[in-house]
Amino acid sequence: MSKWMPWECGYFDGKKGRSAILPVTTSGTNMFEGQEYLGLYPYIVEDVSQDGKKHLWVHRAPKIYVEFSAWLTGKEPTPH
Repeated sequence: MSKWMPWECGYFDGKKGRSAILPVTTSGTNMFEGQEYLGLYPYIVEDVSQDGKKHLWVHRAPKIYVEFSAWLTGKEPTPH
């Protein structure tokens, strides 16, 4: 709900060329009604593998993603 969020995302995206949204919700959804600008940026999803390890994924869409550590090195999300 921050009024600064659009400015902050735009600033860091322009400065570093990489910016993503880490949704923190109680509902478990990535929908942000009334905050359409969030759709401009990839979003991060946490997943737990079968062996219990947590992984972060950077998504452009539900089936377009890359592992967070690879994204940090410049790799872009790809279709799966």
